[in-house]
Amino acid sequence: MKKIILILFALFSLSACSTFNSLFPDTRTSYKQAQAMPDLEIPPDLTAGTSISDMMAIPGEGKTVSTQTANTPLPKQAQIQTVNDKILLSVPLEFSQAWLQIKQTLTGVAGMTIGAEDQNKGTFEVIYEDPSQGDGWFSFLTNKKTSYVISVTGVGDKSELVILNSKGEWKVTDESDQLLNTIMTQYNVTQGMK
Repeated sequence: MKKIILILFALFSLSACSTFNSLFPDTRTSYKQAQAMPDLEIPPDLTAGTSISDMMAIPGEGKTVSTQTANTPLPKQAQIQTVNDKILLSVPLEFSQAWLQIKQTLTGVAGMTIGAEDQNKGTFEVIYEDPSQGDGWFSFLTNKKTSYVISVTGVGDKSELVILNSKGEWKVTDESDQLLNTIMTQYNVTQGMK
């Protein structure tokens, strides 16, 4: 009985190889039958009137260069500030401008979703899942979505952001501090792109 099973297994194995080869033929030498293609043509409007010296010209040498971008000041950056051992994010815009910029910033933060917003109260309710926790097989054990309330308050020509707990009190945890740093980084990146 064992001999019959062994013979059947051997026959099946040999036939499986030929079936596999017919389904997936070896194409490693197919390139040898390929034909040469004609050279690519550059459209005339891309080459007309453009010389290499024009393309390689150094600004300021014999040509006028617009200095508008050079004299335009960079936007002011948001900064983390500490008040009574609590941190806040200071944004260099008055409240109505800051509200729009902060909303844009929050939508750009990876892992953040704005659930509700109330400009009259100056609050955003957000859900945040820290993307740095990873996407491994067991990430569901460590990744958690956390709800936060972000409060925006106008203070003269600037605005301040703090994270609040469910009672509306200033939340002071490593996670809230890290979230403010993440928001600051995203704000400064988006302001630098303008």
